[in-house]
Amino acid sequence: MSSIDITKKRPTINLFKLNKAYYFKHFFDDPELFRELESYYDKSSYRFKMASAGARNKVMKLLDKKGFDPNIIEDPAPFYSRNREVSELRRASKELNRELSATG
Repeated sequence: MSSIDITKKRPTINLFKLNKAYYFKHFFDDPELFRELESYYDKSSYRFKMASAGARNKVMKLLDKKGFDPNIIEDPAPFYSRNREVSELRRASKELNRELSATG
C-alpha cells in the first residue's frame, strides 16, 4: 500500500544579503506577525531590513515558528538576471502588441 504525503508546503520567504544587511518583501495576512516584525519594516521601500546577522537570525526563527520557510540568498545575481529577462520579454510583448494594434 502506498502512502500519500499530505504535508502542507510552507511558504518560502527569501532574505537577500545586500551590502552587509538582509532584506525581504512579503505581505503578512497576520497583523500580529506584522506587529512583531514592524521594527524591521522600511515603509519607504515596502520591505523588511535586518542590519545584522543577529537580527536576521531572530527574524528567521520567528518566521519559522509562524510556519514560513526562510531562505537566505547570499548571491542575488541570479535573481537580478531572471528579473531582467522577464522585463525584456514584457517590453518585447508590449512592442509587438502596439505593432499589431497599429496594423489591425
